[in-house]
Amino acid sequence: MKSADALSSLKDIEGVYGSFVVDGSGALMLRDLPAVIDNAALREAGPRIARLWGAFPEDDPPEYVLLEFVSHQVFIRKFDAGSLCVFVPPNVNRLALKMAANFVARWLETEAAEAGKLGADPIGGAEPV
Repeated sequence: MKSADALSSLKDIEGVYGSFVVDGSGALMLRDLPAVIDNAALREAGPRIARLWGAFPEDDPPEYVLLEFVSHQVFIRKFDAGSLCVFVPPNVNRLALKMAANFVARWLETEAAEAGKLGADPIGGAEPV
């Protein structure tokens, strides 16, 4: 499976708009989002997402964080090499989203470990952003 395929698989859940991945410092690594969401906005959000995890105890972090906005939500799942961020509608099937995000995050962890570091070489042959 390629990185793009892994992110694209999240769209199998009804309502998922798309997703992106940032590394541990917040650098944008992968994206599968409509063009209306530009890379500049994601690059600006990345470091904030990375810092978000510092607000939680290291020994007991949450499984995920859900940022709620008027028209959408951003589901954020941390993994060893970064964070998986998924844009969803408020009425998304959260159980299905959690299961799919866990699968994709585990896959990203494996790919990052094999590559040495997420972003050292784009994982799964994906084009860098």
